[in-house]
Amino acid sequence: MRTIQQLTSEEVKTIKIPLKKAFHLLRTKHNITARMNFSCCGNCGSYELGEIVKEKKLDGYVFYHHQDEDNFKEGGDVYLRYGKGVGAITAHGVGRLIVSVCKEVGLQTDWDGTDEKCILVKGTEYLEQWRKDEERRQKIGRIQQNIKLSRLRTERYEESIISEKDAIIALEKELEELKNETSR
Repeated sequence: MRTIQQLTSEEVKTIKIPLKKAFHLLRTKHNITARMNFSCCGNCGSYELGEIVKEKKLDGYVFYHHQDEDNFKEGGDVYLRYGKGVGAITAHGVGRLIVSVCKEVGLQTDWDGTDEKCILVKGTEYLEQWRKDEERRQKIGRIQQNIKLSRLRTERYEESIISEKDAIIALEKELEELKNETSR
């Protein structure tokens, strides 16, 4: 089991990139208000967003609060709280939509499918996968650089061979001329 450790600010930013994308998609494509690091706690956040959802006639909301942000910075995982709005979509439907959008942007989640449970976004797993992908990208870059250098060396070698062949041809020609002069 992984021990919880303080994440660097770069690691937190790395995890937040797809989380921001997910929240943006929920807002722009799915009529769900989505807030990061919003409100002091789950109760206050749910009340405040519930009012906004009613006022703006949105289908639902999702957020994580200040305490979640602190836990997120320490361990990389974050719990998303959500609820239904005034549209036809149920709270369960909002939850399914959040899980689907998170998956779409590369985040793994853990949710039991009930309205009573928050959705856990597994930022640490995303970070580990991102690190593996980054190592793979760096390795690909090194291999591509080595191929480029090998091609350059090969071209130079081939040019050198051509020059050597030209030198041999010139020497053979000179030798032939000398032989012809000697036989006269």
